[in-house]
Amino acid sequence: MSDPAIFIMHIAYKIGVYGIAALSLNIEYGYTGLSNFGKAAFLMIGAYTAAIALENGLHPVIAIILSVIISGVIGLLASAFTLKFREDYLAITLLAFAEITRLIIRSFDDSAKALTRLITGMENYVNIFGGVHGKVVRSFISIIGDYRLYNVAQLCLAYGFLIFSYIFVKLLLDSPYGRVLRAIREDELASQTLGKETWRYKLQVIILGSMLAGLAGALIAQFEGYISPESFQPHLTFAIWMMVILGGVGNNLGVILGAALVESIEAAALFIKGFLGYLPLDPINIQWIFVGISIIVIVAFKPKGLVEERPIKTPAMEVAIAGSTRD
Repeated sequence: MSDPAIFIMHIAYKIGVYGIAALSLNIEYGYTGLSNFGKAAFLMIGAYTAAIALENGLHPVIAIILSVIISGVIGLLASAFTLKFREDYLAITLLAFAEITRLIIRSFDDSAKALTRLITGMENYVNIFGGVHGKVVRSFISIIGDYRLYNVAQLCLAYGFLIFSYIFVKLLLDSPYGRVLRAIREDELASQTLGKETWRYKLQVIILGSMLAGLAGALIAQFEGYISPESFQPHLTFAIWMMVILGGVGNNLGVILGAALVESIEAAALFIKGFLGYLPLDPINIQWIFVGISIIVIVAFKPKGLVEERPIKTPAMEVAIAGSTRD
């Protein structure tokens, strides 16, 4: 990008969108202890749902709603049969699910075209997902002529949804429901002895996290204007994990800060590669070097992340603290 303003706007937009994705993982891992290594799949489902909806003339609001709902439903189907087992089964299942989904989308159109030709002898199959070539995605915002106004509108869209997502997640997790999730994270067996059907809570959390990830996928797809299966490889999931770990597991503001840190590192890597073009390194490799160094430094000096999880403040906790201080 030759224009610095466009480059900065692009990074700022990605911080907003991936902040939503980081919040979705923080609900699952930070508050409930669920290891979701298939996060890229739900961004991809949201992105392709929005792209197909817009391609068929649906309103952007409907495209967003469909992205959120379909991502949530698929999150339910992908995790329902493994949540009653150990947590590592869920991690492995969702990691495999993400790669299987990506490969299906990558090859679906070619397979369907070949099957149509075999059955009907005709070549009239219409590509749905675009295969390896991907899909062009129409923007949610249509402003002709004034590109600066368009950029401002895009930033307002991304950060509007980020603020909404943050408030929703904060209100949910500061409620008694959120305290149940923390209890499951700390000791699931103890939660079960208190009568909580923990697998139901975990299923609800996966659905909610998938819905937020689908929203993030829809937003990034319409902004980039193009998506392909190669955009949703496992490194995207690991990048979102780094946002949560670096920012602070269990702290909503922290994971948004982590998203800003990881995306800023990506921007710095692109800048260094452009400024020192003779370096025999790809910007992606430079980015992961910087991220690795950041993880080592933060784990060494701030093992709980840049912003630590805050203790729950309830009337009962205040009474307990007051009693302990009197003793």
